[in-house]
Amino acid sequence: AAGLPEESVERLNAAHNLAQALQEAGQYEEALRLGRKNLTMIRRAYGPEHLGTLEAMRSLAGALADSGDLEAALALYTEVLATSRRVNGAEHEGTLDATNDLATTHMRMDNHHLALPLLQEALDARRRMQGDGHAMTLRAIGNLRQPHPQHYRHLHAALCHASPHLKQAALEILTLT
Repeated sequence: AAGLPEESVERLNAAHNLAQALQEAGQYEEALRLGRKNLTMIRRAYGPEHLGTLEAMRSLAGALADSGDLEAALALYTEVLATSRRVNGAEHEGTLDATNDLATTHMRMDNHHLALPLLQEALDARRRMQGDGHAMTLRAIGNLRQPHPQHYRHLHAALCHASPHLKQAALEILTLT
């Protein structure tokens, strides 16, 4: 990285990896503290639009989401997506990842009407860029087809009053999706 000694880059990487490990271990307070500090250092070293900065922002947003602070995660993911679209373009891998992150957070907040268009946008871009058989395209299809909690509530209510034949047919359909 321009302007940074190699040992500083290694420290930033190590701090990022440690924050990720703490997050995965459920130690959110410490992961957030380290993630915020790391983001500040990366922003200072690289600037606000650098890929490394955007990745640090995504990581911090993930830790916020995992800790239950979905509002803060949503705000940070929104910023990451807007910056990545502006700097890298709509079909850049980082932009598509940010699109998925924002959509996933909307899903967790029951904002399905906001999540589904984002998931469709990411899927359409991946199909154009990578084709239908690529692993990331298949993952995007899976994200879009993921069952949503409100679907189950409506289905359960409808099936409570359905005939045995209709219940069986519904179960067969559910196993196909």
